[in-house]
Amino acid sequence: MEQLFCAEQARQSGIDIVGTASEHHLYVAIACPPPWEPADLDSKGIPENLRSLGKALYDDYDRYQTRFLLIHNEQLQLENCTRVLVFRKPSGFATSYEKQEFHLASTEEVAPLVQQVVMGEPVNAIPVDEPSRDILVCTHGSRDRCCSRFGAPLYHQARKLVAELGLHKHPHLAG
Repeated sequence: MEQLFCAEQARQSGIDIVGTASEHHLYVAIACPPPWEPADLDSKGIPENLRSLGKALYDDYDRYQTRFLLIHNEQLQLENCTRVLVFRKPSGFATSYEKQEFHLASTEEVAPLVQQVVMGEPVNAIPVDEPSRDILVCTHGSRDRCCSRFGAPLYHQARKLVAELGLHKHPHLAG
């Protein structure tokens, strides 16, 4: 049986899918090595407090409009530290997101941080004060086969290009 990929079917039909990805008010990207489950927060390495918070936020999505992502780049892996990127869409007509990066001692500390960010409370963690540009390429094939089929080669090609151009510090690239 031939596998159908939505991206190929759209291209063959002449449909332009650029800009059709869903928008969320808040994205929380958590460094976590694969393999990942189809539902990100069910993946190994995600603590129960984060799973519970994620379920509560997803159950009341209209109120919180928060989306969790798992990211990984072995070159950006931090020893004894969990990298968390928070992307918030500013109010009004915004075309980009404001980013904060945090380096937490453990994944158990992610849920309290996210709770503070989502609720608009003062954040206990200190953001990393190091400007960077992050390029996120979805390679999560257990959720969407297209991401594995097309995202993985794009990710590897982009990493090669970053290395060739000597852009090791900027931008950060995560799959």
